[in-house]
Amino acid sequence: MLNDGEFQSEQIGSFFSFAKASDEFGVSLIGEARIPKRSAQLCETILRMYEAGTLSFSFEIMASVMSERDGVMVIDAAEGNELIGMAIVSVPAYPEATALQLVAERQEDHEMDETVKKLAETEARLKLAEEKMMDDEEKLRQKDDVLEETTEKQKQQEAELAAAQEQLAEKDARIAELEAQVSQLEPFKAEVEKLKAEKEAAELAAKQQELAAFVEAQGLDVKAENVASAIAELNYAALIAEANKVKKNDVKPTVAAYALTSGLTVKGEYGDLLEKARLAQGDCE
Repeated sequence: MLNDGEFQSEQIGSFFSFAKASDEFGVSLIGEARIPKRSAQLCETILRMYEAGTLSFSFEIMASVMSERDGVMVIDAAEGNELIGMAIVSVPAYPEATALQLVAERQEDHEMDETVKKLAETEARLKLAEEKMMDDEEKLRQKDDVLEETTEKQKQQEAELAAAQEQLAEKDARIAELEAQVSQLEPFKAEVEKLKAEKEAAELAAKQQELAAFVEAQGLDVKAENVASAIAELNYAALIAEANKVKKNDVKPTVAAYALTSGLTVKGEYGDLLEKARLAQGDCE
């Protein structure tokens, strides 16, 4: 209603497409509409009217652009020309404004379509699940391979550890055996070391006695601190240096009956000091 903007009719559906078509009437506007099936009585009434050939329509058009062709007023698609309403009537303003086709979707087909759709969705989910399961199986197989490899390495390490422990046990046994032998030889070792020390001491004393006799033959005082220290240390160079300080004319020749060991031979400026000792040694021989 123009005064309050309220509709005095009930909307039962809506158009979803329009197209112009050339037919026996000239040019017609063909529209397609959908009517919900939630009202069984409405659908039954429309079906009866269609079967009886009385399903006609009335259109309300707001036109601002019109033209006349051969005495006929033509309202074509143009800016300002609008289709503002359509109603189902029994007696239309234009007799040719009738239903061309009525398509009724059966509930069984709809349910079948829904079932097929759900089945397709189920198959799609099942395919995704199978792909995921295959992916999981592949990952599990890879993990099994890694686990098997790790287990094999662990076995190898355990075998190497066992071999190392066995070798260590053998070495420990050998060490124990040698320690037992050593413990048995300890008394002999101590005795040998004692005899060795006694022998070294005797040889040192003999060398010191021989060196003391040599020093006395050279006119040195064996009791002097530096001379006694050199004799104790078997420091031949120090003793020769001390003997060199003694003048030849101050030395009283003395024939000593001893053998100068260690192959001591002094020539040059010491010749007359040690040569006599060698001559004396030769005389003794």
